[in-house]
Amino acid sequence: MVLIFTLADTLQPMIILDKNYYDDDKSKIGEINAKILAFDLPFRILFAPLYGTLSDRFGRKAMYYYALFSLLAGFVTAPMHDTIFPGYLFSRLLIINGGVCWLVLPFNADYVDNEYKGRAAGIAYTVGAMGAVVAAFA
Repeated sequence: MVLIFTLADTLQPMIILDKNYYDDDKSKIGEINAKILAFDLPFRILFAPLYGTLSDRFGRKAMYYYALFSLLAGFVTAPMHDTIFPGYLFSRLLIINGGVCWLVLPFNADYVDNEYKGRAAGIAYTVGAMGAVVAAFA
């Protein structure tokens, strides 16, 4: 799963620059990438605690299926769009949605009481993501 996040963040400028996919101005690659990340990071921070709580309520298996479906939908729809906004951005958010859901579930699985595992994992992921945001400005 970490590979998916790394590849999505690292290869995103190369995907946007590919002339076969998007017709946007290629000279503004930095600005386009920053706009996508401006949606990406808050999405991760907001939804991690929610998925942790939902995994406490519905179980990990149901949430893994949800994450897998979201990842699949994002990867399948990404090359089908002609524009970056809102087309590719929507696919990217589906990918991040599935990735966040997938990463939150097993985190801290053996260190927290069973009743609060999901919430604790969501909070831990949120704090980690906020640390990444702070590190970007340091």
